[in-house]
Amino acid sequence: MPPRKREPATLWKLVDARCLQLADAVASARTAFLVALTWSFVWAWALYSVDLGYLRKVVHDSREMHALSLVDNKNEAFVKWCERFPTSVKDTNIPSELRLQLCAKSTKERYEWAEKAYLESTLVSFPGGFGKLSVADLGVIGEAGLLLIMSWAFFTARRENHSVRAIVDMDDVSRRRYYWCPRVFKLEPQDGHLSAEHYAYAYHTVAQRFVLLFSRHSQPLLLFTVLICLVPAGVASWNLGTDIRDAHKLKEAILYRRIEFSTALLAFIYYLTGLVIWFQVRTSVVLNAWYLAVRDVWMEEWDERTADSASVVKIDVLKQTAKKVRQQNRRSRR
Repeated sequence: MPPRKREPATLWKLVDARCLQLADAVASARTAFLVALTWSFVWAWALYSVDLGYLRKVVHDSREMHALSLVDNKNEAFVKWCERFPTSVKDTNIPSELRLQLCAKSTKERYEWAEKAYLESTLVSFPGGFGKLSVADLGVIGEAGLLLIMSWAFFTARRENHSVRAIVDMDDVSRRRYYWCPRVFKLEPQDGHLSAEHYAYAYHTVAQRFVLLFSRHSQPLLLFTVLICLVPAGVASWNLGTDIRDAHKLKEAILYRRIEFSTALLAFIYYLTGLVIWFQVRTSVVLNAWYLAVRDVWMEEWDERTADSASVVKIDVLKQTAKKVRQQNRRSRR
């Protein structure tokens, strides 16, 4: 039976449909990644404000000075403190006893203001009518929310990877032999009915939609990609570290149970993060190979007068080159 004739216009519609599907998958993965980074930034901001922020330092320093003022207004350390703060009571016409009293009052007011501001900074409010939540409780809620976000990011990264591999993919032997970053492999078009011009057109249509795109071989760029994917898990680890420190100081049973629960959530977060990184790296490797194949082989094969299938291409990642592996059987459309 002779092969069925496929109209060029129909094939171009098929390419456009696949490009739209791939663009939708990329947009979903980009949104999930942005939400994860945004949640991590807000969470890290809250942790820094409570654990390392300026208000925390002011409260502790003010508390010490306030204690000195209550013990003995004539204490030598307190007198030295009043020489520096506040400046409003350094008038030489005011008796020293009155100046010390005013200094003690100002110190107390400063401490009360700083403590109130510090306590308010430990509360986080969310839009939509939700009540305020303590940053300490945000640890558990934050990990649970991050686990949901990373689950979403995993499925979107997986869909993005499968969408790319539905168009072009490395050969099975290379995939099994080189688990993470293959150096030499074959890139195979996944649809024998499409020609080189279809794959070149599809790449230039969707390539600019990707965020984590490798246009050349770069180990620093690969490392940066892995690190930026680890940011959400890193913030969750920071939170768990503060919980462990507080539990060691306070030695309360409820804190130990919280640490056990947080550790379990963090383990799942790291597992999903590893899967997201794996899919992102493999997707970037295939995208880079697709770019090389278009640049070195398929643009030269572009010929809309024929119905030849796109060639299988051998990719050298280190040299960033692509070569045709085999000749295709050419069929005329006439």
